[in-house]
Amino acid sequence: ASCNITETILYNTHIKRILFNHCITCHNNNNRLGSISLEGYDHTKQVMAAGRLLGAIRHTPGFSPMPQGNGPKLDNCDIQVIQKWMDSGMPE
Repeated sequence: ASCNITETILYNTHIKRILFNHCITCHNNNNRLGSISLEGYDHTKQVMAAGRLLGAIRHTPGFSPMPQGNGPKLDNCDIQVIQKWMDSGMPE
C-alpha cells in the first residue's frame, strides 16, 4: 500500500514524531538500550547511517526486531517515511 508521500521528509517535521511515539522510551540519551539513542537529530542520523534502524523496524532477519516485547511493528507508512527520509539524505 502506498502512503502518498509527496512532501520532503524532514527530521523535525516527520521523523521525530515517529521516534517519540514508538522508540524514545527505550532509546534515549539516559536509557540507550542496545547502546542506541534515537534522541535528537544527530543520534538518529548516526544510527541510520550505520544501517541499524531500518532493518530493526522492518524485522529483517539478522536484526533485532523493534520494538521489542509486546510492542507492535511500526506502521508500514511510518517505515516508508523513514526510508524516504534516508534516501533523501536525512535532512533536519
